[in-house]
Formats: sequence, structure tokens, C-alpha cells
Amino acid sequence: MKKVYFLLIGPWLGFAQVVGIGTVNPIWHLTVEVPSSTASSSPANAGIGVTGYMPAGDNTQGIIALHWNNASTGYTWRLWLADPDGGFGVLPNGLELWEYPPSGPCCRPRLRFYATRNLPFSYLPVTITTNHWVEAYNFINISDSTQKIYEGPLAYGIREVLRLRPVYYRWRHAPPTYPPHIGFLAQEVEAVLPEAVYTLPDNTKAIDYAALIAVLLHSYQQISSKVEKIEQEISIK
Repeated sequence: MKKVYFLLIGPWLGFAQVVGIGTVNPIWHLTVEVPSSTASSSPANAGIGVTGYMPAGDNTQGIIALHWNNASTGYTWRLWLADPDGGFGVLPNGLELWEYPPSGPCCRPRLRFYATRNLPFSYLPVTITTNHWVEAYNFINISDSTQKIYEGPLAYGIREVLRLRPVYYRWRHAPPTYPPHIGFLAQEVEAVLPEAVYTLPDNTKAIDYAALIAVLLHSYQQISSKVEKIEQEISIK
């Protein structure tokens, strides 16, 4: 039996609004561009582009989407592009990938790109390189206390830190000319700090290196507390 997949490319520019295809007085103008066989652009004949004209400051929300639907499961993904006024949950000038499960709670954004017009053109916000590195100017973790439930103080400290084994390592798939890396082996960390290690769908182990910061800091606090106690005992003598 053949598997059938549907790729739908279409505009979503609001609810009950007229789009500029076969209409007399469209609210939104839409242009579908198909590279010709004589196109001199690079790369030539790259595909079909959808261009929407969505002016800023009209106080009207507008969005354009690419829509992927798996007909066999009912699972849907949409890549949304919002105008300068935003649109229906998509941030102004935002490019967002939304997930639409076939059942349960409705849609949610899974990937967001903010507008970067204030950055010099040569600054690339995120780059995925050929050697599987992700490069960016900064990485931050959402850590808002209003979205957390406090479970208690950290139990790990100096005892666990001393059990960790920092190593040099190389990736098996990397060329031999690549320099070695510094870090840990996930299976060894999992034996000491299981909460800092995750098992991916293909059973590959991954380390949450940010989680190690809390353990190292608690370790330092324990050492500092012991040093202060020793200094107090020495001063009394």
C-alpha cells in the first residue's frame, strides 16, 4: 500500500477575509511566484514562493502559512509568517512553526524566530554548521519561578562532583583532523546524576550540561562552609 502525503501551500490571512486570487476587490493581495526555466537566480528553479503584501500600521492582523498535513494520522504542522501587526497568536514579524495534534489540546508554537532587523546583516542569529555545531551569540534557559514547582534543596554536592570523570573525547563520525573535545561521557554521568542525562528516541544519551552548574555551585558552597568553619576554629585557638 502506498503512503500518501499532502503538502498544502495556502494563505491564512484572517477569518472570512478575501484573498487576491480570482477576486474583484481583495482585502489582501497575494502573489504566487514560480521560477521560470530561464531564471538566472542562484539557485535556479528553487521552488514555489508565496508573497503576501501585508502593510504595517493598518491595525489589521495578517498571517501567511505553509501547511503540512499527514492524511493518515491527522497530524498537522503550519509555518506561520505574521505581518508587522502580528496575527492570531503569532508575534509581529514573527516566523513560527506550530503543531496541530489530531486530538487533545489545540495548537501550540514549537519554534519561533523573532524579527532581527535591528541587527547588522552580517550577524547570523543561529547557524547550524556542517560539523553538527549550533552557533549563536548567546543561549538562555527559561527559568521563571512562576512556571516552576519547588521540590526542595539540591542533595547533590561535592561527593557527586568527585565521582565525575572529565575527559577528552572525539566523535566517531568526525574526521581525524578535528580537534578533541572536553566534557563527560553520558553513561558515566547518568550513574552519578541521573536527572542530568536524557535518553533520546533512538536511545542515544544526552547530557544537560546546564544542570551541572547547580551541582558545581552547591559543591563550592559546601567547601566554602567547611573552610569558614576551619578558619573560625583556628581563630579561637
